Formats: sequence, C-alpha cells, structure tokens
Amino acid sequence: MDVKTVTDSPPVRAAIARLRSELAREPVFGRSDLRIVPAGDVPAIGVIVGGDRTGARALDAIRHLRSVDIPQAFGGTDANVSSGVTPRTTSTSSTP
Repeated sequence: MDVKTVTDSPPVRAAIARLRSELAREPVFGRSDLRIVPAGDVPAIGVIVGGDRTGARALDAIRHLRSVDIPQAFGGTDANVSSGVTPRTTSTSSTP
C-alpha cells in the first residue's frame, strides 16, 4: 500500500501513524514501511499481504482497509487518498 501526501502536515503525519498502527493489528498484513519519494514531500506506506493474497481472508482485509481503515485514518485531513494493489503489496496513495 502506498499513501502519498505532503509529510509536513501534522494531521497527515498523525493519519499515517494511525493507519500503520491499524495495519500492525491486522494479522493478514505483514510489516509496513514508510518511504519518501525523491521530492521529499510525498510518503508511501508499503505493506505486504501475507498468505494467499487472492484468498477470501486477504481480499476481505483489503476491502476493509480501503472502505473503513483508510477513510477513518485520513478523515479530517486535506489528503486525497487512493489505493491499489501491486503483485507484492497493497497500495494507497494520497495527495493534498
């Protein structure tokens, strides 16, 4: 998952922390990491989906992440969040 937004916004930094905490509580997801794109103002949160990535448990967790966890984490911020799936990770992107 990749979350992309301006990192110097305290509400967005708090949202990133909330989302990463939620990901850590969900057993279907592995460790998450935070990467900053070369411009220095757009972070990406990566997380690996464990087990059968196309199985019902993983797909349900991804749907819940997109429909509940991400909107809750970023609610009240000016971030524009979108998400997608790459072969190895779930991706979420946001821009202000």
